[in-house]
Amino acid sequence: MLDYFDVIRQNFIETYTTGPFVYVWFILGKTWWLFLPLFLLQAVWWYWTDWTTTMFIISLDFRILVVTVPRDSLGSPKGAEQMFASFWGMSHGLNFVEYYWLGKKQEPFSVELIGIDGHVRFIFRMPKEFKDFFETHIYAQYPEAEIMEVEDYTQIIPDDFLEKGYDMYGAEIMLSKEDAYPLRTYSEFEERLTQEFIDPMAALTESLSRLGKGEQVWLQWTCRPVPAGDPPYANPWKKEGEKIIKEKVEKLPAAQKNAIEKVLAVPINAIGGMIDQALEYEVDLFGGEQKAIEPMKMLSPTDYNIVQAIYRSISKLGFEVKGRIAYIAKKDNFLVPRGFTGPMGALQQFNDQVLNGFKLDNKTKTKIDYFMKVRRTKWRKKKLLEMMKTRTMWAGPKPFILNTEELATIFHFPTQIVKAERIDRTKARKAGPPTDLPIGR
Repeated sequence: MLDYFDVIRQNFIETYTTGPFVYVWFILGKTWWLFLPLFLLQAVWWYWTDWTTTMFIISLDFRILVVTVPRDSLGSPKGAEQMFASFWGMSHGLNFVEYYWLGKKQEPFSVELIGIDGHVRFIFRMPKEFKDFFETHIYAQYPEAEIMEVEDYTQIIPDDFLEKGYDMYGAEIMLSKEDAYPLRTYSEFEERLTQEFIDPMAALTESLSRLGKGEQVWLQWTCRPVPAGDPPYANPWKKEGEKIIKEKVEKLPAAQKNAIEKVLAVPINAIGGMIDQALEYEVDLFGGEQKAIEPMKMLSPTDYNIVQAIYRSISKLGFEVKGRIAYIAKKDNFLVPRGFTGPMGALQQFNDQVLNGFKLDNKTKTKIDYFMKVRRTKWRKKKLLEMMKTRTMWAGPKPFILNTEELATIFHFPTQIVKAERIDRTKARKAGPPTDLPIGR
């Protein structure tokens, strides 16, 4: 045994005291004072940016709005999409000094669907200075809506909830693929023959309305607009989409590839109203004739659908999103299949096996299978509650991207076909004043 360790020691000495290692250590020994200031400067810069960002986040003052609409409201997911497109208007550019030196970030907002004791509510949370902005654009799409500012419902649950007899099951929600792959959206929930819209919110609101006394489900989507520009100020979401499309094209023979690349040359911002044309023709942007060569249809059916869906997705406005879901109840009434499996199962409606879908983040899920299960599970539950109370964008896994159509699909006021009785609604539509109403001077 001693001989064995002697051999190891001898090999170590021969390796690190002769040859190039000697010269490396010699150079470092003579020049370390040149590199030390760089490391110290980097550490100071990191701590400064972290501190300024933290101070900016703490300075934000949020408001909570509960929005109700009448049962016979004529609203639709299309109206919700226009509402989210309007919300994107809160985006503002940040220069280098604002972003790094002052720690400013794009302010987030959240849209939340909650079930408490079987009553379903639609919640909007935004910075105080944007409260009027949000009310304006909610009324623009839902004139009959009633908006009321309320206290934060998450404060009902104490921070030491486990010691107070509560239990929790939940996790952060993630996408199963890259951001550029879209979810299944509301346009795909329409029967082609009857033109009847099958509202995906029906399953979600129905599962929440079945909660019993003392049970709560929180479904939160914390969002912030993806601004125009380059990283770090903007997410490279659209470039990722273009990259995926080009990878699909690379599989084709040269002649087919060249035809499709001419279509890909169309600027992405101009694609919105030209998708159908781009899929059918070779487009000459400089005034030439169109040739009906259908270049995209040279792709396989699966790749064709992927390319078409990604083009459509990245042509819309995008938001960075953090999704979280939690079921909370007293321990003597805690039943995961009723309180969690139902709502999470309803979210699977938006999944597409070829494109994208939702899944739970295993690193934040409040279930541990091995190694210190009790302690780690308790820590995860308390951490998840903290993140859901603060709606933070900066903790947990990286935010994913959803466009306005995807957000409108997963969060919109129920249409008339949704029958869940315990959704909070206004009693009737609002009516304007009569035109001949006398007004005193």
